Amino acid sequence: MTDNHSNSTSLARRVLRFLIRTVLPIAIGTLICLLLIEVGIRVVYGIRNYRAEYVMLPYMVRNFGAAPPWANGLRILAPDDELIWRGRPHAQQKYLDLFCSMKSEDERKAMLSRFSPSVPDEFRNNPTWEVTLNSAGFRGADFSTGKQANTIRVVALGDSWTLGHNVNIDESYPQRLASLFHQEFPNKDIEVLNLGMFAYTSHEGLKLLQREALKLQPDIVLIGFAMNDSAISGWHDKDVFVPKHKQLSLKQLIRDNSEIYKLAVYLAQVSKFESITLGETIKAVSDPKAEFLYEAWVSAEALEANDYERLAPRVRVPPSEYEQNIREMIGLVREHGALPILLHNDLRPGSPYQSALQKISREQAVPLVDSCELIGIAKQRIESELEKRLGLQAVPAPAP
Repeated sequence: MTDNHSNSTSLARRVLRFLIRTVLPIAIGTLICLLLIEVGIRVVYGIRNYRAEYVMLPYMVRNFGAAPPWANGLRILAPDDELIWRGRPHAQQKYLDLFCSMKSEDERKAMLSRFSPSVPDEFRNNPTWEVTLNSAGFRGADFSTGKQANTIRVVALGDSWTLGHNVNIDESYPQRLASLFHQEFPNKDIEVLNLGMFAYTSHEGLKLLQREALKLQPDIVLIGFAMNDSAISGWHDKDVFVPKHKQLSLKQLIRDNSEIYKLAVYLAQVSKFESITLGETIKAVSDPKAEFLYEAWVSAEALEANDYERLAPRVRVPPSEYEQNIREMIGLVREHGALPILLHNDLRPGSPYQSALQKISREQAVPLVDSCELIGIAKQRIESELEKRLGLQAVPAPAP
């Protein structure tokens, strides 16, 4: 028994010495190499992003695959469980608009994964715009939660249409509205706060209203959602963007912070990625039995009203939930003594989202500014003026 115990102890010591002399140096060396690679990647990304004059946005691509990890350093948004993301305080970025002709969709797609920070010569004259966020992560100047006496405060809730996607701040509708107020009522102190955010739907709008907007003591709340609600994403916002319990683990730490891991995942996704053709896109939308094919959000353009009922499981916010969200927002705004005003910002007339707003406006006596109606009126005026200028007025039909 003593000999067996002595032999076992001796074997354990030999194994321990082997591990210390051989395996441990290899492990330490590997760890040092990984740390050096990690630092090197971060330095390369930093130099690349420092040299980037603009962030190029090929936002008309239907299906572009994974976003490159080196672009993370240029983002002005931070993830949020309930709100998709939030604006990073004091973030600032310049964007180059690639909504222009290209040889192919693959060329537009390649612009997103382009590592070189330089702008190709053929796109140097494209429109640009700048987004600057305040200390609260919203576009515009800083504002306080408290409101000065005799101040009329207007809060604009909405998506990128409200934020002013692809225009400078002075061209965004909240800023233009503020300018009109100052012209019409120079003796009144009227504030217009822009709380619009990229990709938000009425789901995020309701959460933002509950969490922050009502604390700003608004007198008027502008509610402008529809375009993203009707987007065919393959999931519902209410099921995806919910609070999640945070668990600290080594796996999660590596996933969130390791640039080596992010780059490896990106390269794997790129190697496996297959672009979806236009035909497959049409089939996925039109065939109730088709598997959902999208890895990118697809706009629900050209859908008939009854298509929304069939595609309800794939729409970010189905019409019934959209109507419920809008009604709840109106109720909360009125409970806080403010006036709600609805904005229909989708340019497709006849959608169930437009019908929902019209119904709510009638039933609850809420003002509605309908972009489709405004555009229709402007179109008729332009056509009438053109006909008069060209002498093309309609000739009365002869009597039978």
